Amino acid sequence: MWSDGAVTDVTPSPSTEHQSDDWDLGGNWSDPSAPGQPIVGLDLTDQVFAGQHWSGRRFVACRFIEADLRGLRTERCEFTECDFTGADLGDTEHRATALRTCTFVRTTLSGARLAGCSLLGSHFTDCRLRPFEVRDSDLS
Repeated sequence: MWSDGAVTDVTPSPSTEHQSDDWDLGGNWSDPSAPGQPIVGLDLTDQVFAGQHWSGRRFVACRFIEADLRGLRTERCEFTECDFTGADLGDTEHRATALRTCTFVRTTLSGARLAGCSLLGSHFTDCRLRPFEVRDSDLS
């Protein structure tokens, strides 16, 4: 379970990279990864993480489809090849976070603020972006 940037209820896994089968998604989900280990292939469709604070998390090829991330705050997180189709990222705040080669289709980003972030290779289609504040970030 995420709790103000810390992860609790950790269940160890025998592998160093974590596939979606390693996760318990009933109600509260737990993070079996050690700090800095990538979370790979996790399906977080329809999950609610509104108002949480994540720091130093690494997600690779994860699905946040239709997830409620409204008000989420990220700091030094990495999202690589993640799918945010239909997700609500409204009123989120991201600092020094990388969203590389991610897919945003019909995603709500209104009120989102990015500072020192990278959106390298990410694609945005039919998204709600206004207002959307970006400072000192790489949009290539």
